[in-house]
Amino acid sequence: MERANSILIRFICLFLLLFSFSCISDKPTSKEIVGTWYSEDNGSFTFYNDSTFEVESVTKQILPFPEKFQFSSFKGKGLWNLHEQYGRWKLEISFKKGEDLPYGMGTNLFIQGEGILGNSRPWLLVYYIGDPDDNVQIKYSQLSKKE
Repeated sequence: MERANSILIRFICLFLLLFSFSCISDKPTSKEIVGTWYSEDNGSFTFYNDSTFEVESVTKQILPFPEKFQFSSFKGKGLWNLHEQYGRWKLEISFKKGEDLPYGMGTNLFIQGEGILGNSRPWLLVYYIGDPDDNVQIKYSQLSKKE
């Protein structure tokens, strides 16, 4: 009986150890963010080492109050910051004043990954349109531009 209990305890410890390793999350790094990220409609964000970014043909849906803008997509520049909040990683992006954005603006792109908990590489940048519970998303990946 004692031997059976010992084997059971070892099995439980092994299971808990393997389970805990499967839940370890990767943390995105600034180095991984730097580069060009594309959406399915070929909008792009290019993030630079100096915490600046440029956008090309990005849908106005990522802006607060998109109905106030006459254009459907825009280009612009700004600053970005990698930030963790409540256990989720995000990019805080601040658009500078420009031709398309006369007052500048800020928004967030959430970082989503692979795995059961969505916390492992490779990363996606995700913008939720409206309520995140509705799961309407624009996803940006570092894969090549769609032709």
